[in-house]
Amino acid sequence: MEKNQKVWLVTGVSTGLGREIAKVAAEQGNIVVGTLRNENQFDDFYNLVPGNTHPIIMDVTKKEDITAGIAKVISDYGQIDVLVNNAGFGLIGAGEEFSEEEARQQFETNFWGAFNTTLSILPQMRKQASGNIIQISAIGGFAAYPGMSVYGASKIALEGFSESLAAEVAGFGIKIMNVLPGPMRTNWAGGSLKSPKKEMPEYAESAGKFKGFLASINGQQPWSPYKTAQVIYEASQSDKTPSRLFVGDMSVESADKVIAKLTTDLNNWREQALSTKFDDAVIAAH
Repeated sequence: MEKNQKVWLVTGVSTGLGREIAKVAAEQGNIVVGTLRNENQFDDFYNLVPGNTHPIIMDVTKKEDITAGIAKVISDYGQIDVLVNNAGFGLIGAGEEFSEEEARQQFETNFWGAFNTTLSILPQMRKQASGNIIQISAIGGFAAYPGMSVYGASKIALEGFSESLAAEVAGFGIKIMNVLPGPMRTNWAGGSLKSPKKEMPEYAESAGKFKGFLASINGQQPWSPYKTAQVIYEASQSDKTPSRLFVGDMSVESADKVIAKLTTDLNNWREQALSTKFDDAVIAAH
């Protein structure tokens, strides 16, 4: 390693945004360790940016894999400067269509995988007194879309966890950024997108229509995962790293609508909301 090189650990680099983040970080001269679940994919990742991209086996749904993977990176390089929790999958369907098992499988990867990887890496980052954690969420974790209730819930959980954690670890020189991209030209809306086994015709006009929309733009999305990765890299290196980074027209426009609605709801009920304390109450600083 060269003196100024950073070590990145990126989960889920076989395809899509994770692969592009790994590529951009490696092109900037960093050492990037990418997690895969199949050794047959190793050569492809080694050759992504030769000399700077290095694969390891790590399934984020298995805590023993996470522990072993992080230990190997620290053993090989002595540090982990950036963690990107990208591993996850898309799931679309009306809430009533899901079994508990199907919903839990979504959370096992999208939330618990990122949760366990984050907590496993914190001791090293605290020891270093520095670190950068990038959580790949989605605009569906901030804005509501029909058919995305379970998927969105897994991303909202990740964001809520990360927002509070950021306040807890800031004193150790660690920063956390949630990334909320819209749909990109990846396989997320194609072969990687899963649906519940049960399909209810009652939801054809809501969840069904949005599922059809995603299918109709699959392979033609105007948003580039590589350009998205470049924005993520730039934001992560900035002195003004946001707590939430919205990327892509659909993400930004949806965020604007959600923020406007939240502001309206807050102001419409502000007087009533502020009327609930005891008459002699003293509000402590917090």
